[in-house]
Amino acid sequence: MVIVPILFIPVFFEVRAVIFAMIWFFMQVIPGFLSLGSDQATGGIAWWAHIGGFVAGWLVTPPLRRRADAYRHYYRDEGIYGFLPDGRREGGQGPWT
Repeated sequence: MVIVPILFIPVFFEVRAVIFAMIWFFMQVIPGFLSLGSDQATGGIAWWAHIGGFVAGWLVTPPLRRRADAYRHYYRDEGIYGFLPDGRREGGQGPWT
């Protein structure tokens, strides 16, 4: 969910994570390139740090990602506070049955 304030009215809508990540990336790249011509002492270091972290995440994530069969099986009795992994209550109590 994304909130876009239009004047004083908040507008909510759903955006896919990949699209949001690309929007965020370009929101960092554009000011980063604009800061290159700036005569400020900082030189846009924060923009380029965010861009570098984003690119590093793209490069590091695939080798670190686990295969689906590497996850251990989740047993029904491992629910937290009486809830099962799908949100239902064990024993049929409550509104999640």
